[in-house]
Amino acid sequence: MAEAIAKAVKAKLILIGESPLPDISEWDRYLSSDDTTETTKHIRSIRALEQNGSEVWYASASLADEVELKQIIVEAEERFGSIHGMLIASEPYDSGLIQLKDIQETTQRIVPYLVGLSVLASSLNNPDAFLVLFSRTVAITGGAGQMDLCAYNWYADTFAKHRTATGYPTLSVNWSMWQEDVWLDRQKEIPPQMREQLRHVQKQYGIAATEGIHALERMLASGLPQIIVSKQNFQTASQDWQSIHTSPVIINSGAGETHEEVSHSAPRNETEEKIAAIWQTLFGISDIGVHRSFFDLGGNSLHAIQLVARLRHQFHGDIPMDIIFHHPTVAELAEAVSRSQTKQKQWDEVERLLNEIEFMSEDELLHALSRDG
Repeated sequence: MAEAIAKAVKAKLILIGESPLPDISEWDRYLSSDDTTETTKHIRSIRALEQNGSEVWYASASLADEVELKQIIVEAEERFGSIHGMLIASEPYDSGLIQLKDIQETTQRIVPYLVGLSVLASSLNNPDAFLVLFSRTVAITGGAGQMDLCAYNWYADTFAKHRTATGYPTLSVNWSMWQEDVWLDRQKEIPPQMREQLRHVQKQYGIAATEGIHALERMLASGLPQIIVSKQNFQTASQDWQSIHTSPVIINSGAGETHEEVSHSAPRNETEEKIAAIWQTLFGISDIGVHRSFFDLGGNSLHAIQLVARLRHQFHGDIPMDIIFHHPTVAELAEAVSRSQTKQKQWDEVERLLNEIEFMSEDELLHALSRDG
């Protein structure tokens, strides 16, 4: 978006990010190397903006640091004069499942974005300046594994309406997916099939930056506090979004087993019993055979998310979201969970020993080693 603005109006741009960049005197060294880190990518992007005719200043700050943000605004006005517009596009990534959240964790995750939004908005002193908040359509449609993102975007939409009502025109834009969008890559709690379906939506209906800037020009002239932007009919898009969460997944399993064996093989150990009980609750079916496929029972991405949440609660482990796609039966899943728990216990023991060694004297350490052979 900054690149599109630079090409359109040759604006003076102040970019604020949380990651610091090296001193500008070192930039040429980064650009002349084969380095592909995020730092070098950021430097190249800023240089590209400058080549398009814009004067650019990059500053780093924590969104939760009110003093630091205010100081950046003061310095920006000293450099460039009055600020004529502000676009706030920060958002929480890798939100996670609501079933695995608590109030403290959610507060720590979202509050910095709320603080940053409030501080930056209050520092916009020019009465003719525009303020645009980049929101997402998930604030309206919802999205599995995206609780923090939905909550923050809903707040941004409400903030824009309130600020506009008090005499400070503010626009919150609920964008659908962008063509160049890191959002999906950073959402780690989305099941693989759902991720692929979303990539298809992104490829077919993703918004290009140039399309976004043209739309933004029209939206700023509207005077509205909230606008939804989608290249697809939004009612259809909402229905498609819901279908992504509930569409069945087809995975072949149970090869070599007779129907009788697949349907009625009873759990053989405690882990299988616990997992079978979770499946019975999810599907409302009793006596689920341990070789019956999760997906043959009608399991979809939403079921998979609920299953992983319950597995993590039941077995107190960091069970990966895609585990059911690789181990779709009770028997396979129980074996994978058992391996995961064994590995976790081993790491816990290593951590315990390291903590114990840390506070030992050299003599105590030598004595312990000789004692244990």
